[in-house]
Amino acid sequence: MHISCVYAIFTPLPCIEERLAFILSYLKLNPIQEAQADLFGIEQKQRYELVHALETILRRALELCDRVPTTGDRKLQEVLSECPTQRMQKYAKNAKEMLCALCDTFCVLCVLCVK
Repeated sequence: MHISCVYAIFTPLPCIEERLAFILSYLKLNPIQEAQADLFGIEQKQRYELVHALETILRRALELCDRVPTTGDRKLQEVLSECPTQRMQKYAKNAKEMLCALCDTFCVLCVLCVK
């Protein structure tokens, strides 16, 4: 069992939804440790360990959903070359399904860490 999975079992955040909100807020807002720890009612040391554990799980969930952000120029150019209206319609249509799939996969990975 990976060390991040071990920590995810004993996380101070009992609900999977809280874990997902925690890691997504970290990635989106990049808050200082003290602020995020206070927000979620945990110690700064726990926050540091939790970020590393859940980031690993989230990255794996994104990989399984084939939603890892692109780092290559070619893929970025393909996306940007689409008409903005088509691109928005395409992503708006799939946004709800993608979010549901990501949440489901994240939940499954959190549960698998327990086994």
